[in-house]
Amino acid sequence: MNNRSIAAQDFLRAVTINAMIPLANERTLQAAFYILRGRKANQTLQDVHLYHLYPYYRMFPRFTKEDWEKIVSTLLQEELIVTLPAVTATSKPSFSITEKGIDQAEQWKAAFQLERWNEPFTESGMAEKIELFWQRLHLLVQTVSQLLAGDLGFFPVVSDKKIQQWVKNQLASQTAREQWQKRLGEELYTLWSPLPEDVQKLLIGQLSGATQ
Repeated sequence: MNNRSIAAQDFLRAVTINAMIPLANERTLQAAFYILRGRKANQTLQDVHLYHLYPYYRMFPRFTKEDWEKIVSTLLQEELIVTLPAVTATSKPSFSITEKGIDQAEQWKAAFQLERWNEPFTESGMAEKIELFWQRLHLLVQTVSQLLAGDLGFFPVVSDKKIQQWVKNQLASQTAREQWQKRLGEELYTLWSPLPEDVQKLLIGQLSGATQ
């Protein structure tokens, strides 16, 4: 495995274990997966609020079950987390973060500047706003990418009519379209450039465009 792949895997594990820490001894491992995927179930949204996990909600909307199981397996093998059996007939299995896991989580948090990126997403009510922000960004990136490619015959990745109208409003004039085509990529690059290149690719992979 090359250094770039290692950086991407470390980033995923960094996000995962830091999302897990508040849930340890309280929730199942699956609860963290649902938060990172952005599940809309009441229990998931309650967990986001209760444990102040706003920054992690829908961080990886395309996270597959296979991706998740690989990360959990690695965390277990490296003894960063341990599973806990259900204590009663009606309770569910949980997990705990080891001392080694806490130390590693802190190292990763510093290495990937997670507090810096998480800072805007610590307000009450952000879980709901993130969903709207993500869908707008996702469709805007797709549309601007298609404009740059000169191909508007595409299926929008977001079906919500209000969000589609919001994007249309942003691109209503020729001047606005030119500005978005010129600046959107620059803004995302500025935001993500401090991260390792492979991690940038991982984040970009969450979006859709003319070439993906």
